Amino acid sequence: VTLLLFARRRPIGLLSALGGSSLAIYLFHGFAFYAADFIQRSAHLVLNRGSHYGMSLACGLVLPLVGERLLRLSAVGRRLFLGER
Repeated sequence: VTLLLFARRRPIGLLSALGGSSLAIYLFHGFAFYAADFIQRSAHLVLNRGSHYGMSLACGLVLPLVGERLLRLSAVGRRLFLGER
């Protein structure tokens, strides 16, 4: 399956978007994952392990992307959190 991804000539938009934001995902996924975990457990929303883990995983991927976009709006956010000028 991995070879099929690399054998393809056209770039895959989703993978390039995730690759461009990989630093933000790496830095912030823990906060988003555990925040989603805490919210689900405290609100008693855990129906089964699969849906609980899937929701936490989705939040761990999506929320860092949203956070990165918000931090890029501010010069201070870019400098302090993303290490950019």
